[in-house]
Amino acid sequence: MGSCYSLRSRLIGPHSASSIAYSGARPPSATAGEGEVGGGGQEPDGQLRERLRAEEKARLKADKKRSRSIDKSLKAEKREYKQTHRLLLLGAGESGKSTIVKQMRILHVNGFHADEKKRKIQDIKNNIKEAIETIVGAMNTLVPPVPLANPENQFRLEYILNSANQKNFEFTQEFYEHTTILWQDDGVKACYERSNEYQLIDCAHYTSEQTLEGTLVK
Repeated sequence: MGSCYSLRSRLIGPHSASSIAYSGARPPSATAGEGEVGGGGQEPDGQLRERLRAEEKARLKADKKRSRSIDKSLKAEKREYKQTHRLLLLGAGESGKSTIVKQMRILHVNGFHADEKKRKIQDIKNNIKEAIETIVGAMNTLVPPVPLANPENQFRLEYILNSANQKNFEFTQEFYEHTTILWQDDGVKACYERSNEYQLIDCAHYTSEQTLEGTLVK
């Protein structure tokens, strides 16, 4: 076996034989060098675990803060809910349910703001129109019917009835004049006194008085 090895060394030379002898294993120097290169781009396990623990701690802290904020909001809403008084108003149409709410707001919640009052102007005008239309429309449907006290007001009554279905109605001075004169007619007054026989808005009497006084005619 030894002679064979000596013969191979003579044939291929000592340096080649040495390289063949170590061909099955990696040189120690090469192995160490490669390990240094491969490990240089990776984070050590200790630092990685520390970073993950810090991130988890920050996440838990944020979750607790958000939870406390939600709990605080829920407690505030619960406190406000307990301090709120609820009132159920039952009644037929135009029996004054919304009027009670408005009166309570005026008496206990400092009333309405200036902008809200301006928006209510159109509502008041609509109430004037609805009230007179309802009354003159009911004069012929009641049993017995209620005639006009002054037949000369018939064209005024027809004017009001013809304007009932008009969209985007313009409240002209002519409308207020007809409405004012009709409210003074004894037949219209008699029909109003029988308003329990038909549905009439609860503010009809107020709007009639204000219309007659001219405070709502603008």
